[in-house]
Amino acid sequence: MTRKVHGAAAGPWLGSNTVVFSISGALVPLIALVTSRLLAQCAILAAVTGIGTIMLYLAPSPGNLPDPAAAFEPKQRPVLKTETPEKSSFPYVIEVLAAWEALWLIGGKVAATSYFTTYVDETQAISPGLAGLLIVALWVGISAGRLVGIVDQMFELTTDRLYRHMYIQLWFGALGMAAILAFPNSSTALWFGVVAYGFFNGPTIGYVYDLCNRTTAASEKGMSIVMFGLNLGASLVPFAVSWTWENGGGPLVLPEFIMASHLLPIPCQFLIRKFTKDPAVVTWRVAKQALFEGTSPPCSEKPGKLDTERTSLLSGVESASLSHGPAAYNAA
Repeated sequence: MTRKVHGAAAGPWLGSNTVVFSISGALVPLIALVTSRLLAQCAILAAVTGIGTIMLYLAPSPGNLPDPAAAFEPKQRPVLKTETPEKSSFPYVIEVLAAWEALWLIGGKVAATSYFTTYVDETQAISPGLAGLLIVALWVGISAGRLVGIVDQMFELTTDRLYRHMYIQLWFGALGMAAILAFPNSSTALWFGVVAYGFFNGPTIGYVYDLCNRTTAASEKGMSIVMFGLNLGASLVPFAVSWTWENGGGPLVLPEFIMASHLLPIPCQFLIRKFTKDPAVVTWRVAKQALFEGTSPPCSEKPGKLDTERTSLLSGVESASLSHGPAAYNAA
C-alpha cells in the first residue's frame, strides 16, 4: 500500500514504518518495569491498540487519495518485469533475493530480543537484573539506526550509495556480534556488541524495502514474497537458535547466529546489483545467464519495437538516477 501511494518516493516512508516498529520494541519492555501486574500490562497494550485502531479508521483511505505513483511511472525507476512473462520464466527473482535477506535480518533481530535474557542468565556476563535493560538498549540502538537510515534516504540517496551503505550496515552489525564472541565474559563487549548490532541492523529492513522499490514494479505478489521471507525468518531463525542451543551448542550459539544473519544477506546484495545493472527485463532465465555467462539477454529472442524503446528509455533514466538522484528522474 505504501509503495502504491508514494511510488518511487516510498523509501523513507517504508523506513518510517520500521522506525515505529522499533520504538514499540523499546517501549514494550518498559511496561514490565512500570507494573508487574499482568492484567495492567494487558490493559495498557489494549488501550494502545484501541487508539491505533481509531486513528486508522479516521485516516483517509489510500484509494481516495491522488496517486503520486502515476506521476513517476515508468520514468522513476526501471520496471524489471514484463506484463506477460514467458510461462517458463519466474519474474520475481529480485523479490526472492530480498526475501532471503529479510529472513535473516528479521530472524536475527527476533532471536536477539527473545534469547539475550537467557544468554545473560547462563553466561553471567552482566547481572541478570540488567537483562531487561539490555533488551531496551538493543531496541534503542535499532530505533536510532532506523532514524539515521530515514535521514539518509531523504537526502539524495542514489542506488549506488544505497548498496554501499547496506554493505556497511551488514559488516559492522556482524562485527558487533564478533566482539561478543571474542570476549564472551566481558560486560563491556556485551553492551557494545548489542548496541552496535542494533544500530547497524536498524536501517537494513528499510533499505531492503527501498531497494525493492527502486528495482521492481509495485505488485501485491512481489511484496508478498518479501513479507513471506520476513515472517518465515521471525519464526525459523529463533527456532534454529533454541534447538541448536539445547542440543549442545551452548549460549554462544546466539551471537553466532546473529552474526550469520548479517553475513548471509551479503551475497544477495551482490546478486541483486548484478541482475539489475542493465535495466532490461529480469526473469529467472535472464538471471541465470547473467550469473553464469556474464550476459544480460533481452526478454525475448526477437524483442519488439516497444521492448527496444522501453529498454532504451529506462537505460537513460537509470544512468540519470546514479548521477543526479531523484531530481534527474523528474527531468527524464
